[in-house]
Amino acid sequence: MAKNHPSYERKQFLINRPFQLKFLKNAVGMGLIIIGMVYAANHFFFMQFIEFGQAAEFAPGDPYFTFIEDQKELMNSIFLFTAICISAALGVGGLLFSHRIAGPIYRIKKHMDDTSKGKQELKKIHFRDDDFFQELAESYNNHVEFLKK
Repeated sequence: MAKNHPSYERKQFLINRPFQLKFLKNAVGMGLIIIGMVYAANHFFFMQFIEFGQAAEFAPGDPYFTFIEDQKELMNSIFLFTAICISAALGVGGLLFSHRIAGPIYRIKKHMDDTSKGKQELKKIHFRDDDFFQELAESYNNHVEFLKK
């Protein structure tokens, strides 16, 4: 069943700049912490192999150490690429997710400000279908119906 309300597609992604930037900072920060932990585990893993070779008394130029160093460099390259992709995905995803939180709050605040200044009449509001806080619009609309009685 289609709803009869206008679409509120916004071109501006930073609707509530302080909230959204803080949200992005936290999302990317947590991602970087996790990436750092995975990198530390990777480093520990290769250190175990190096210690194994030293305990086996392989000579420093032994092909075993060359192989381990080559694998470590390859893993570091893969890790760097993966870390950049994850950070970008967290940034874009965090921006889109925060937009679905900030958008409804912006919409209801703007409507209430415009109504209180006489720029528009008291009327029901609607959020985009995939926005959060749908219940806020329902509560506001119930309040509007009560005030109109």
